[in-house]
Amino acid sequence: NNSIVRIPAKTFSSPILVDSQSTSRSHDSIELIFDSPIEWYERCIDQFYIGDQRLGIKSGSAEKNRVALELSESVKIVANKPVLLTYVDSSSWSQDRLLLGSNGHAALTFCDVPISEVSEAPCPYRSLIVCWRA
Repeated sequence: NNSIVRIPAKTFSSPILVDSQSTSRSHDSIELIFDSPIEWYERCIDQFYIGDQRLGIKSGSAEKNRVALELSESVKIVANKPVLLTYVDSSSWSQDRLLLGSNGHAALTFCDVPISEVSEAPCPYRSLIVCWRA
């Protein structure tokens, strides 16, 4: 009985960030949107940075492909200067403190991703283009 079971390729892929945005006008919460379902673990709370400063996160939660981060203080916004978010600093990387997709695969890390402003009518065409240097 030699039967072949086909499993969709997406099952084996790591979650990839596709958007990040401030979800309040007071800039005290951030939503991360991934391309596949994601899980939140409190152990990840200290893995996010703005520049080289650890982002103060009060709490986090996940629903489907979205992670909501409630911040301990508002992110300071400077006119004409994007706020850049990084997930996992190489100096503090640990297999034990990674976001995981619902499939158990670690989410890809990201560096200097701009956080979009909250808006009345969100643009349905937002996306993040990820490029690797060879």
